[in-house]
Amino acid sequence: MAGSYNIWLWEVSVTYSGLQAFTNILAKAWLSILSLTLLVSTTKMTNLLNGLERLHMPRVMVIILSFMYRYIFVLIDEVMRMKQARVKSMN
Repeated sequence: MAGSYNIWLWEVSVTYSGLQAFTNILAKAWLSILSLTLLVSTTKMTNLLNGLERLHMPRVMVIILSFMYRYIFVLIDEVMRMKQARVKSMN
């Protein structure tokens, strides 16, 4: 695996320690995403936002997240209405 490879126009050197570091970073990122997914899917959004405030996340960011959560459902409803209107107009 270790060695020198040509990728497009660049020559990339791969070392064993570099592969270990890459694997370590990839595993940590994957576990972080899985943990965040589990947290978001099992906790109410109001509790998450309160927790972020208790962790001293800037208030503006918490408010922005709150608005994003509120309006994502509005956007989903509008997309569904547009799809229904398109189907009805084709008939």
